[in-house]
Parts: sequence; structure tokens; C-alpha cells
Amino acid sequence: MTPPFTPPFTSLASFQDLCDYLREEGVNFAPNAATQVAEVPTNNGLPMCLRWEMQLPLLQIVQLAVADIPEDRLAATEHTIALLNHAAPLAGFALDHERRFAYFRLTMLRDDKDQVTVPQLNQALRAAVANVHDFFPLLQAAAFPAAAATAIAGAPDSDGPAVSTANGVTPLADSSSAEAAPAAP
Repeated sequence: MTPPFTPPFTSLASFQDLCDYLREEGVNFAPNAATQVAEVPTNNGLPMCLRWEMQLPLLQIVQLAVADIPEDRLAATEHTIALLNHAAPLAGFALDHERRFAYFRLTMLRDDKDQVTVPQLNQALRAAVANVHDFFPLLQAAAFPAAAATAIAGAPDSDGPAVSTANGVTPLADSSSAEAAPAAP
């Protein structure tokens, strides 16, 4: 049991702290205390899931990228994910074959006090959203070849993820404040 926090939050030590922080920030989400998952809607219709692991000192951030991938496009999508993870500065794309969706997972280690700092969480959330947004056209083209022409042409993408909030602001998806990823070695 963690003591109640008085805003501003500086660190989070439980799933309840995570939910309280999201509420304070005006983020729309659906908490599930039994699974320790907060599901955050995004503007592409695919949720971001924040899972406070109960058995391990981890906080998992899973941003769904492409859903309902046709069965015959799973191999091509998997190949694209392998290429992306090799080339991207921050690897973490994966494919759920059974449920046929591609996603980006970023795992945060909680510190020796079993906490995650708010600045680190916000940086990780921005990184997850930015990574999916940046590579969405490639994933979409692999899963849905008809979309390839749009991705290659560089058409503006209005389907990349952004976090929804009660007041319409998208602080977690603000690309202007996203940290630049270090170059791959």
C-alpha cells in the first residue's frame, strides 16, 4: 500500500498511482485492477495498454499499431517487423499471430523502491507513440498492400496513434516534446 500522493506526482509505486496520475493528466482510460492494465484509447482506434506487472518489477507499455491483419499477410508483416527492429533506434515491434495485430512494446524497469518516475514514464509513452506513428505506413503497407502506394507517396497520415484526453489535448503524443532517439551503433 502506497501513501496517497498530492499532485504533482514525481514517481509512481503502484497501479493505483498510475491510474491516479492518468486521471490527473486528463487522460481517458479504462482501468482493470484485476489485470493491472490501463487501456488508453488512441485516435487510430487501437488502444495503448499500460500494464503494471504484479510478479516482476516492470511497467509494460504496449501500443497497438495495425489490427485485423489478413492471415495471408502475417508473414510479410512479420518480415517487415524484423527489418524495422533491426534498423530502428528503439526496437520493440512484435506480432501477435493468434490475434493478428502488430504492436510496439516498451518495457520499463521499476527501481529498487519498485517505482517509476513520472518523467521517465512520460518519455517512454512519447517514444512508444512516436515509434508507432513513424513506422505506421510501413506496417500498414506490409499488412495491407493496397495501402503501399499511399505510404510510398508520403501522403499525410491521419491514422497514426495519439492519446485521447478528456479536454482533447494530446500531451503524451506531442511530437514536438518527444526526446530524440539516439542513433543506432
